[in-house]
Amino acid sequence: MRSILLISVLFCLSGPAHGASFTVTQTADSSDNCDSACSLREAINDANRTPGNDDIAFDIPGTGPFVLAVSTALPQITEALSLDGYTQSGARPNNAVVGSNAVLQIELRGSGAANIGLALCAPNIVVRGLAITGFGSAGLHTALSGSLSCLQSGSNVRVEGNFIGLEADGVTTRPNGQGIVVNGGTAHIGGLALAQRNVIAGNSSNGVLYEGSGLAGSSVLGNLIGSDRSGLADRGNARAGVRVDAAQDIVIGNAAAANVIVFNAVGVHVATGSQRIDMADNVIRQNTALGFDLSTGAPNGVTPNDVDDVDFGSNSLQNFPELQVVERTATGLRIRGFLDVPAMTDTVPYRITAYASAACDGSGFGEGERVLGASVLNFTQGSSESFEMFIDVTPVAVGSFITTTATGPSGTSEFSACARVDGVIFVTGFE
Repeated sequence: MRSILLISVLFCLSGPAHGASFTVTQTADSSDNCDSACSLREAINDANRTPGNDDIAFDIPGTGPFVLAVSTALPQITEALSLDGYTQSGARPNNAVVGSNAVLQIELRGSGAANIGLALCAPNIVVRGLAITGFGSAGLHTALSGSLSCLQSGSNVRVEGNFIGLEADGVTTRPNGQGIVVNGGTAHIGGLALAQRNVIAGNSSNGVLYEGSGLAGSSVLGNLIGSDRSGLADRGNARAGVRVDAAQDIVIGNAAAANVIVFNAVGVHVATGSQRIDMADNVIRQNTALGFDLSTGAPNGVTPNDVDDVDFGSNSLQNFPELQVVERTATGLRIRGFLDVPAMTDTVPYRITAYASAACDGSGFGEGERVLGASVLNFTQGSSESFEMFIDVTPVAVGSFITTTATGPSGTSEFSACARVDGVIFVTGFE
C-alpha cells in the first residue's frame, strides 16, 4: 500500500503543471494587480508570477472592438501562456476558405516608447485573436538579440488568427516595424486549420522575419501576407512578405495550407546562407520584385543558373528548371524541361512544382498565382537531367504563363522563366 501511495504521489508531481486564468476587463493600461479591474499589463505580470500553463482571456464590458493603447513596453511573457482574444464577447475565428472572415474585438496598439507589442520569451506561448498595430520595432518577437531581447528562447510559439499590421477591421493599416520577428526558437505562424489563418500586412519592413540559428522546424502556413482580409486589396509589407536570414529548415506553405503572399516588395526573400527553406507551395502574385529571391544580402533579382549548380548561397542557390515544352492535354498539362544538378548526383529526388499565372512577371521569371501540382522526380547528373511531367488540373487557359520551381536537398529555387501555354491539346502520340 505504501508503494502504491508513493507511486501516486510521484505521478502527480510529474504531471503537467496547470496554471491560473486571468481575465482582462479594462482597456486602461494600469499597472498594479489583476483584481476587479484588470489590464493586459497586470494580467501578464500576474501570469509571469504564476507557475504552470496560464491563460489570459478578455471580458471587457461594452461594444467592441476595443483598443488597448500602450505607450511603454509591456512585460515580456516569461511563462507558458495562452493569450486568446477570441474569448472577448463578439469575437469569432475565421472559417472562410478564401480570405478571412474573423471578427476581432481586441486591438493592441502601440505608441511612444512601446516598440514591441508582445515579447514571447518562454516556450509554449499561444497568441490568438488580436489585432497588433503601431509598434515601431515589431508587433511580436521571440528575439534573443537586440536591446529588447528575451532572456530565454520563446520556442514552440504559436501565432494564430491575428491581424498583424491591420486594425481590427482587417482593412485599415497601422504598421508595425516588422510584423513578427522569430530569433532563437521555433515558431509556427498560422497552421492547417482555417481558424489559424493570420493576416500579416501593411508593416513598414518584413511581414515575418526568421533570423538566426535554432529555428529548425518552424513553419508559416495558411496565412494572408500582404493583403487586407479579403486577400484581394493591396496592403503590402514594405519589404518581404517573409524573410529568412541565416536560418535553416523552415517550411513556408504546404499543399494543405498555402500562404497567399501578394503585394509585397518581395514575396519570400531567403538570405545570408539560409538552407533548406521549402517555399514551393504558395500563391505568389503581384509582388513588386521577385516572388522568390535567393541572395546573400539584399534582394538581388534573378540569380542565373550555373553549370552543375556549384555556386553557394541561400538554399545553395538551387538551380531552377529550364522549360522546353509546355502543352495542354485532354486532362491538364504536359511539361518537359531540364534541371542542371550538381556533379556526382545519383538518383536524388527533386520536387518540381508548376504554377499558372495570367501574366509573366516583369523579370520574365514567375510568379505563381495558382499552384497546379508537383512531381517528385529522381535526377542523376549528366544522364538524367531532363524531365517530363504530366499534371491533371482544371484546364489552363490558352495564353496563361507557366513557371516552375525545383525543391531539392538544399531547399526551393527561384521561379523559372515563363512559358506561354498555346492552344494545342494533345491526346495521344507524344513524341
